[in-house]
Amino acid sequence: RECEPAARTGLCTPDVVSGCRTLLRLRDAELRALWPLALDALRLLRNLCAQVPAVQTRLLREGMLGEVAGLLVWARAQPDRLPGSECALAARLCVQVVGNSVVGNPTVAGWLWGAHFPGLLVALVADADASVQSCACMCLFNCIHADNERQRTLARCPEVVAALTLSADGVIGARRNIRAEPSGARASGAASDANSQCPRESELDFSWALASVDVLLRSSDLAAVALASLRAPAAAREPGEAPEAAAVRFLGVLDFLLGGDGAGKGACTLHTDSVAAIGEECAAALCAVEQWTAERYARAVAPGADLSEAEPLPFARAAVRLFGTLAMHDRAAMGGAARVRELVS
Repeated sequence: RECEPAARTGLCTPDVVSGCRTLLRLRDAELRALWPLALDALRLLRNLCAQVPAVQTRLLREGMLGEVAGLLVWARAQPDRLPGSECALAARLCVQVVGNSVVGNPTVAGWLWGAHFPGLLVALVADADASVQSCACMCLFNCIHADNERQRTLARCPEVVAALTLSADGVIGARRNIRAEPSGARASGAASDANSQCPRESELDFSWALASVDVLLRSSDLAAVALASLRAPAAAREPGEAPEAAAVRFLGVLDFLLGGDGAGKGACTLHTDSVAAIGEECAAALCAVEQWTAERYARAVAPGADLSEAEPLPFARAAVRLFGTLAMHDRAAMGGAARVRELVS
């Protein structure tokens, strides 16, 4: 890891690659006591390929990245994948190898996208292990950030958008909690063990999930396309989740990125057409809200439940907040914001 890139390129010989492949296949042997050697092989591959395109491409060309992806699928499927277990650690290391290989390497990014999107990438972005989740979001970002066609494909895939949004929403919640804490009260070491929904400590400063959603927001219409895909009847959601919940989270993430609560720092520069596209999609959804009667709201909630939480009121609230933020970026959105408030009232 401390070697210069040229030295690491020299270390990545055919014998080293072949030896690592042999060690990774120890999972198929009865000698489980040798499994730590496979973990060491993953650490070696992870450190060799970091910021060294020649090594990254060699690992792809010689089938090592495919081998690592296969091990990743196997490790995630094991019943003993518990916090601190060897399988949980193997899954993390595998994603780190792939993540280090895809950064700055369009060839590897093309392979990863073609071979594992949406399938494995969706599963990894939604993984309960925050370390796996973060690395998967980094992989996804590197696949899409310079490719308009992939961005559009992602925006039209509700499973991926929902998983990215859930990850980003967790980061936003953690940042807000820390901001609300008294000075010096920040807990050390955010959780990053398997089965944790908390973001990693590093994501409190930078989040690959937020960066990926930001890519969609900077286009002329992809944020609106993603919102429409989330609201589609067949869109994937968390088990037992209300149909609009993923869309509500997505609107909240957009609002955060645009700096609606001051937390997003207003870093995103909106494309002119993006305001109109998002506004039109929100307005279309809110027109559907307008058709709901009191009786329909009552049927939407369990007896005795709070009527104000009936679907799709949370979406309406989120849309109003976002329109207010959009209006700060573009005066043309002011009319849309007024129309939204009229619909909600």
